Amino acid sequence: MDKYQNKCTLYEIDENRVIVSSTYPDEIYFAGIVDIKAIRGCFNIMGYQLTPNNSSITAYSLYKYCILKITLLKNEFGDAIDEYDFAVSNNIPEFLARSICSQCSNNSYLILISKNIESDNFMNFVKSYELNVFFKDCVRTPLIKSLIANTSKNRFVEHNLWDQINNSFLNKLNYKVILCGGKGTGKSTLLRYLVNKSLSRNPEILVLDLDPGQSEFTIPGCLSVIIIQQPLLGPNFSHFTTPLKSMYIGDISPSDSELYISSFKYLVHYCQSSYSQIPWFINTMGYTKSLGVTLLAEIIKCINPSDIIQIESNKKRNFSDHLLPDFLATNHGTMNSLHYYKYKLHLVSSTIDNAEIFQIPINYMDIIIEKPSSREIQIPLTKYQKLCCINGNLVALCNNETDGLMLCQGYGIIRGFDEKTEDIFITTPLTKHQLEKIDTIRMSSVIQLDEIVYKTQISSLKRQIPYMSFKQSNTLSQPFKKSSSRIRFIVSEKDQLIS
Repeated sequence: MDKYQNKCTLYEIDENRVIVSSTYPDEIYFAGIVDIKAIRGCFNIMGYQLTPNNSSITAYSLYKYCILKITLLKNEFGDAIDEYDFAVSNNIPEFLARSICSQCSNNSYLILISKNIESDNFMNFVKSYELNVFFKDCVRTPLIKSLIANTSKNRFVEHNLWDQINNSFLNKLNYKVILCGGKGTGKSTLLRYLVNKSLSRNPEILVLDLDPGQSEFTIPGCLSVIIIQQPLLGPNFSHFTTPLKSMYIGDISPSDSELYISSFKYLVHYCQSSYSQIPWFINTMGYTKSLGVTLLAEIIKCINPSDIIQIESNKKRNFSDHLLPDFLATNHGTMNSLHYYKYKLHLVSSTIDNAEIFQIPINYMDIIIEKPSSREIQIPLTKYQKLCCINGNLVALCNNETDGLMLCQGYGIIRGFDEKTEDIFITTPLTKHQLEKIDTIRMSSVIQLDEIVYKTQISSLKRQIPYMSFKQSNTLSQPFKKSSSRIRFIVSEKDQLIS
């Protein structure tokens, strides 16, 4: 038994499990990757209401991202805790269960926090790729030390208006909510909070992710539709999933606005035909000027939302005015029809691997390398040259739809190719059956693997990785740096190289 901040009492079952006893209105901050199970009382974690009737949930509370907290909700208790049921249902020794029950009052809340069985795999991944600078190794320490004081600068704090916004949805059926705001204003955090709140009264929620640069559920470069059935308790990488539909646009910004508009309209039409009876949340880009406002107006026209949440910041990343129909219509003359849309505007301030290597025929795929611009010079490119370009790179695995739209089925890494047998070797989480449906491989000039992925493999290889140089003897062998003047390469549908 141990005291935590002179409020909570901790009972260490073993090195991987801790029972926390507390009383309303305490808050428990924790660090690490843990499973949480409510035993007595109701709790709130990032908007999700956890009760003893719920199964355990997994939360990612990481120092470099956001330290999460468990909030106790006001609760009326009935009978005292039954020692035998308490011990059996939670696999606790009887003597410890008896000790806990004897020290708990009628107003005591109990919650079981366990080390997640996947946390060791996660930390092994972190160490393998030298990412310790991003993740403090808290899961290696005894779990009892992962319950921390609430002094962390990165701790999760909800805005006092968030609950009011959520309550405004209660009387609406199948609401559609668009989240808007500049970059870094907390759209993703608010999205997770509202989705978690909605899961308390809806078995599933639809999320339409229209931000290709900071995708919430997939690798950047796509617009996606996802059905959520479990709470989102951690950074975006903690809930990466296979989307229902995903449109590949090949960039982290809507540089090709026509392709962006066509892609999100395709997704909206799909959602309206198949998922019109459940709540929607729409995540948008952080562009608040010019083209960003125009694209947002198109999104609003296409979706006809019930609510729009506009997040405002003091970092000069705001829209020039409130996102009312009159403002959008006045600033974009072609959007006069927005006058007829009736949505409620909420203003809130900012708070701020399973993979296999598959072998697929080269002739079965159309290979396209992104992305064209008006200043390109066209050079013929052979099939062998195209294969050299994609080898060792991250690629999108797509189906070529009508009007040039690309339906993205997933991503993979090209591990090599055999020119004689005309086979490509690719590592991807897609199944062989899914790969058989792919007809196009696309590689973007801006969505690439980090160089650390290559460098960390050198010690385990007997030879150098193809097309990679690790001797920085001249400027040409320096690591690639993003800049506006970089050279881009593309293979068009007519098998041409453009530089």
